[in-house]
Amino acid sequence: MANKQSGNTGMIYIDRGDIASYDFEVGDLITDGTWRVLDISSIVPANAKVIVGRIEVNDNSVGKAVYLRPYGYTNVKNRSSVITQVTNVTVVANFSLAIYDQKIEYMASNTAWTAITIQPFGWFI
Repeated sequence: MANKQSGNTGMIYIDRGDIASYDFEVGDLITDGTWRVLDISSIVPANAKVIVGRIEVNDNSVGKAVYLRPYGYTNVKNRSSVITQVTNVTVVANFSLAIYDQKIEYMASNTAWTAITIQPFGWFI
């Protein structure tokens, strides 16, 4: 793993390295249009403050969305999102989110998704 000093914030970025598989896929998620908790404690240490990663989505419908936000937040202004724009074309978005209690939250449109993958790249401590 490579540790890199992040600006003058005093935080250190921890890179997960060369990742071979996705941590979360559509079968791991509940896609009912409701905010759900995603436990990432098997990936990030307890002292992690921010997670950085990528989300990929694909569906046979246009306008379907997956949103990510910090655990415990109730407003939707501070969130990351990815929305299908063309049928059966994968859309990719990178994200960074504050981490609380080694959890984040997600909400996926209520549909039978073709694919959703969430892949954390690393975190800041």
